Amino acid sequence: MDFTPESLFIYGACLTLLALAVIDFRTQLLPDVLTLPLLWAGLLFQLFFQPFMLSDAVIGVMVGYLSLWSFYWLFKLITGKEGMGFGDFKLLAALGAWLGWSFYR
Repeated sequence: MDFTPESLFIYGACLTLLALAVIDFRTQLLPDVLTLPLLWAGLLFQLFFQPFMLSDAVIGVMVGYLSLWSFYWLFKLITGKEGMGFGDFKLLAALGAWLGWSFYR
């Protein structure tokens, strides 16, 4: 198994996602200390290794965040309750950074 810079980024992202899954399962929280570096690492990965264009990743971040943000406010307007936390928005934004806009199409 070769350890290239690309693979180290991907291994780090997988470990972070695993940690986030465990933390979310136990506490129902997604800490910024993990979600925000995951987002920035995804953008840096696109910048340096470009499996697709960086602009595609930036749009993916915006679509990921705003889609859950919209559902959050719609749910809150209808029920008066919060259906999810802001960590969920940030996690989907981070996935958008890694997977890009094409993931949402």
